[in-house]
Amino acid sequence: MKAHNHLSEMVGNVGIAFSERAKKIDPRGICVAEASSFQLETIDTFKPKVSAILNFALDHLDRHGTFENYVNIKGKIFENQDESDYVVLNYDNEDCKRLATRAKAKVLWFSTNNYELEGAFLKDNAIYINIDGEVKHALDVNELKIVGNHNYENAMAATLMAHVMDVPMDTIAKSLKNFGGIAHRMEYVCTKNGTMYYNDSKATNPESAIKAVQSMDRPTLLIGGGRGKDADYNSWIQNFAGVVRKFYITGEASDILEKACLEQNFYSFEKYESFEEAVKAAIREAKDGETVLLSPACASYDMFKDYEERGNIFKKIVNEA
Repeated sequence: MKAHNHLSEMVGNVGIAFSERAKKIDPRGICVAEASSFQLETIDTFKPKVSAILNFALDHLDRHGTFENYVNIKGKIFENQDESDYVVLNYDNEDCKRLATRAKAKVLWFSTNNYELEGAFLKDNAIYINIDGEVKHALDVNELKIVGNHNYENAMAATLMAHVMDVPMDTIAKSLKNFGGIAHRMEYVCTKNGTMYYNDSKATNPESAIKAVQSMDRPTLLIGGGRGKDADYNSWIQNFAGVVRKFYITGEASDILEKACLEQNFYSFEKYESFEEAVKAAIREAKDGETVLLSPACASYDMFKDYEERGNIFKKIVNEA
């Protein structure tokens, strides 16, 4: 948004509390806020002009109790919107489809496989928008620095949200092309000796980590583990075939992950006592044309204060190698 309106600000769950900036944001600017389910639990008058829900992961059940309750709480993001507002939803997600029936705002969809909905779609490796019967080409995905269908979904959602806020299409495309990913979410770190390094420390559950693995188009050395969340890791490991050359396991969930690997007949793994040992082993064994990916599928609290510290230490080890 800053490329279009320099008075715009980004707040919320991304690091700067909305309450810190609420009275300081220039009314001529645009406020972009990430609202977590924890924050949405107690909203009263919160009413965004444009809201969006990208997807759902089996997460935060220790707080919300059930997945259904978690979905309903996230849906509160648009409960105060009206017909003059917009809500952007993922057509490829069944929970988003169910929530859409409750929306009073105009629903815009994004999809990787449906080309006829009002909203945005991915076709022939390009992003298009279709609003009021007019189809416009936004950009080709090979122009993006971010990789993977989940990032293309994010790009489609961002394109729609910016478009309905009257940001010109060329400004949207230029901003997306320059975007290198948010810190700790499929963040490109560097390339050394032909090996690419990605920091996906924010992937603290299997659903997020699956998307990271599915994004890889090179043989991948995967670093994972940490504190488990009573999650099912089998579906994550099922996605390793043909992608993950070796899995470097660390943290409290090591035994659980080892068991899941064996149950899925994936034997190319090794457990390490420390996170640093696992990262250094992956760096040492990586070959030209491969990728080293940190995508833990577990929380970080067994060894770090948060996923950001874990990601920063990963980047430090990589950059100093």
